[in-house]
Amino acid sequence: MNEENIRTRAYFHFKNRTGRSWMDPLSNWLQAKEEEEKISARHDERDELTESRTASSTPITTGQKNEVFGLDLLQCVSDWQKGGDEKQKRRRGQELKRVCSSLPEEFRSVSQPCYRQVSLEPAFLVSLASNLNLTETISSWTTSYEVAKAFKGGVPPPGYQGVIFELTKESACEVIVNIDALFGCGLFVSALRDNESKIRDYGHGIGRYENSQKEAVICVEYVALKSIRAWGGYSSSERDLARKFLGHEPSEDESEQFKLLLSSKGKCVGPKWVDNPEAVTRYASTIPTILRDLQERKAKKREDGSG
Repeated sequence: MNEENIRTRAYFHFKNRTGRSWMDPLSNWLQAKEEEEKISARHDERDELTESRTASSTPITTGQKNEVFGLDLLQCVSDWQKGGDEKQKRRRGQELKRVCSSLPEEFRSVSQPCYRQVSLEPAFLVSLASNLNLTETISSWTTSYEVAKAFKGGVPPPGYQGVIFELTKESACEVIVNIDALFGCGLFVSALRDNESKIRDYGHGIGRYENSQKEAVICVEYVALKSIRAWGGYSSSERDLARKFLGHEPSEDESEQFKLLLSSKGKCVGPKWVDNPEAVTRYASTIPTILRDLQERKAKKREDGSG
């Protein structure tokens, strides 16, 4: 069992006041340990079930199509893909969880890492650094790293910090439904085509997105800072880079030559996902230090003000 997961869960029992005796650190720790043990047991059961079904599973037959992939399921998936405000997403997430609970295991698991791109405001980035995690609930992830990078146009605009998180098999999470896997099943696609006219707002939900996002809907309570796969950022302008490279203000000819040099090296200017593992780890490791400096400056300011 991962002790860091217990520590993080215990912290949230204090922060969110969800602990049985949330003011008591020991009580929060014991409650978190108990919950992590249950999650670990569920994962072991799921792995055993997956192995069992892999060894002796019977495929879904055409006659079972409407039973397994009924209109209820199709409508819930479509409503989820349609999106909505926080309250709608929470309600639709719970409904999706209920309806998908009877699906075969192959549609409630993932065999590869999953990714999610988020845009963080500076203030929230400080919160992320403070807790070394990001609170999450039932949310959309993708089995494709390329889809995560391109989501909503790619790197968020200046003023926001783009981050791509990665969940692996070791992550403490629950797969509600693997929509990517559903679309890989011919019988699901057939059931969808049979029921298009019966699905409310079909063109704004599943009819619009289908499997373009390679989506997996996952319930995860927190995402550790160490699970960051990429940071979004912006390089300086071509002219600024040319000035630094040449050591003086570039002429028009020099700017054009520098642009050709960048192109020949396969370099691009502007938004970019930094996903080199060393660079990602190096940047993430500086955040706690930055936060500590900020906290120390704030504390000194308060002392100076009270003195």
